[in-house]
Amino acid sequence: MLSPDDIKALAELYNSGVKISEISRRLKINPKQVYVYIKVHGIKPRKRSSKAKIGERELKIIREMRMKGHKIREIAEKIGVSPRTISTYLKAMGLTSKRINKCGEIDKEMFIRLIKEGFRDIDIAEKMHTSISCIAKYKKILGISKRVIRREEKKNLMKKTVEEIKRMIEEKGFVTSRELRTRKILLTKPLLNMLTEEIKWFKLKYTSTNKFTIFLPRLGGVIFLYKDVEKLTSYLLENMIDKNAPTKVVRYLGKINKIPSEVVETLINRLGQIRMTPPRLLKDEVSNLWV
Repeated sequence: MLSPDDIKALAELYNSGVKISEISRRLKINPKQVYVYIKVHGIKPRKRSSKAKIGERELKIIREMRMKGHKIREIAEKIGVSPRTISTYLKAMGLTSKRINKCGEIDKEMFIRLIKEGFRDIDIAEKMHTSISCIAKYKKILGISKRVIRREEKKNLMKKTVEEIKRMIEEKGFVTSRELRTRKILLTKPLLNMLTEEIKWFKLKYTSTNKFTIFLPRLGGVIFLYKDVEKLTSYLLENMIDKNAPTKVVRYLGKINKIPSEVVETLINRLGQIRMTPPRLLKDEVSNLWV
């Protein structure tokens, strides 16, 4: 049982806003007993103050956000109160629970730019002065998502890469996957599909047969893209080890590598010319090829 001094202390603590749990700890009594003493001794109950008071500024924000189409939940998060509180104030202001306006027009370029830059929906909504639900709606209408944006960026990058490869081929007549790799260009199937509309290609998978080593082993697995057959065959001749290999072997190697017939036949014709050249001239020509 509390003494008169303890009861007086209880009243002072209670009226000063000290929590019930703290009062019970100080007076060494049960929290329920605190309420009993308050009631028995006629201590006036203190008014419960809301954690977040809504003033004129908050009311203005509520009205503006609602008129722009924001959901009650979004307004509640902004103000820092419960959705139920916002709903009560909206009714008091004569605003129905339904959104007042639909999503208005937006700056499409700015919208796409913000998505590309990696902004979240909530950030985009804030920058464009609209709601998150409207942002989702815009994305759906425009068919825009991060995945679509990335796909579009990848497509544009591939187009630039194709143009760069074409430029290299125009200058040299052909290009190899090894050269492209030095420029950090990897030949993928989609990229090759985009190139094959104008440019021919093949992969030199095999460089030799059981009995004959035709090309240098380092050419194994190299992809050749070309427009000028003569320049390509000159390069292949420079990298041939056995220029005296039978024609049928060269044709067979071309077949298993799926080398276009125009390249194979041009290569065979060039080999025939070399073989018909007198030994001295042949030696000079071969030495010139390797310079």
